[in-house]
Amino acid sequence: QRGEESDPLRGFVEADVRAELRRGARLSCSFCKRKSATVGCCLKACKKVFHMPCGASNGCLLQFFGDFRVYCGMHRPRQNVVPMVSGGGGVCPICSEEMAHPSVNVLVTPCCRQLFHRACIQRQAMSAGSHFFRCGHCNNQEAFQREMQEHGIYVPEQDASWEQEPHAFEELLFRYRHCDAPHCRCPSGRTHHQESGRWKIVVCHGCGSQGVHSSCGNKAGVHWLCTDCRQVISRRELRTRPLAAPKPKSSLIAPVAKLPKGRFKSTAAH
Repeated sequence: QRGEESDPLRGFVEADVRAELRRGARLSCSFCKRKSATVGCCLKACKKVFHMPCGASNGCLLQFFGDFRVYCGMHRPRQNVVPMVSGGGGVCPICSEEMAHPSVNVLVTPCCRQLFHRACIQRQAMSAGSHFFRCGHCNNQEAFQREMQEHGIYVPEQDASWEQEPHAFEELLFRYRHCDAPHCRCPSGRTHHQESGRWKIVVCHGCGSQGVHSSCGNKAGVHWLCTDCRQVISRRELRTRPLAAPKPKSSLIAPVAKLPKGRFKSTAAH
């Protein structure tokens, strides 16, 4: 790529594209036998050439980072990670379906040695993007992402798809404005709110999903808690309250009565 990303061909120069078309017109695909096979194994000793879709469907490895290397099925690098589940089989954590191992369609994570379908990992990468693409089993990102790219997973340099939805987080800007007191005293109704004073709606300090007018909540302040949160805190305090120390059992031996002083003489001298 000799051009810039902002160019119409995204970094490619028109003259280079035409030259590659002329070169590929003489090459036949190793799989479908048709012409214009411009993709070849990156090992110089290997003479296999193929179309990109033909290679992808016949066990070739295409890397989508760095030098964008391509390996044929014979020379593709193999994973050195031993899966947690020995022998054949396992269940993919993404789709919950069984899978065969070893296979080019199954990948092993380097972080937790979990088996995944290649297609499931690829769909996850397309949705999560490079910012959120991580292991679905142990949440590792750096080692997981590097290993998946090495073995042919395309990770787009973009934010996650759910982050790009228009108005996706609009509800986060909404502040709860409703008085949930059993008997609202505000003459203007439960949705009336003032920035200060007795008709200011104070939201629950714990969950933020319930509110009350300051006057309706007996001068509720910033640390006001709704009924649900108070119940949760009460139950938690009961569970964490230390148990009272057991009372010591009464001694089975009767206490020895003290002898009066001076009434008995010591016999040690005798």
